[in-house]
Amino acid sequence: MDLAIEQLYDRYKVMSQLKAKDIPFVSKWYQDGNLQDNDCIEPMIKNGSLSMGFLGLAECLKVLTKEHHGESKEAQKIGLNIIEFMRSKTDEATVKYGLNFSLFASPAESACHTLLKLAKARFGVIEGVTDKEYFTNSFHLPVDFTCDIQQKIDIEAPYHLFCNAGAIMYLEAGSSPKFNLQGAEEVIRYMAKSGAVYGGINWAHSFCTDCHYQESFDTICPKCGSDNIKETRIITGYLSTINKFNPGKVAELKARVSHGGGPIA
Repeated sequence: MDLAIEQLYDRYKVMSQLKAKDIPFVSKWYQDGNLQDNDCIEPMIKNGSLSMGFLGLAECLKVLTKEHHGESKEAQKIGLNIIEFMRSKTDEATVKYGLNFSLFASPAESACHTLLKLAKARFGVIEGVTDKEYFTNSFHLPVDFTCDIQQKIDIEAPYHLFCNAGAIMYLEAGSSPKFNLQGAEEVIRYMAKSGAVYGGINWAHSFCTDCHYQESFDTICPKCGSDNIKETRIITGYLSTINKFNPGKVAELKARVSHGGGPIA
């Protein structure tokens, strides 16, 4: 944490000495072009954020306690203590430097796979830790952990309060929420009351490139029988076809289980 804070501050100091003329497209929009060409851009960036992200809390707790935060209350307590401590370090840096240091619950789009490979090379295959192709996002429960909707929300929501740079909670539905709009609304309202700052419901959506039928289905189109299918999923907080992601995210996708009690299409 100390090293990360030092690196972020060093980067800020370098960036703050850039001149308005170095980034004319951006600087001309700042306060209606109030900066002159040779003015430093520090007034533009001093109110931005200097954020640190984290991933792999579930694996960390498996190493420390042999259980992750979905498996025991003790692991949950330790997990919350860890993230609270991390937040305290960014708060201390905010006071020290007068800048907006913050903590980010990272989806780790590429790091989830890259860091896992490095850990596996250094420590070998450890059950529940490096025996897969990815580290679990931020403070999330492992994607293959079976639990109900309320349990997942109740366990993950308290972490949002410490992540002032951003956090996300997702729930995996077995099918499109359009088949149960009232249930979907109840889930979203419960997430809001739990303290989660950003949440959503994921489900599989497939598109047949032959007959253009689209719905939640597996690899064969139920309308025309074609296997020319584009699978669209929310993997890192946005919609994309699954061929756009690295091996770690693809492996994570395949390991996911539904939180609604049914299979994921």
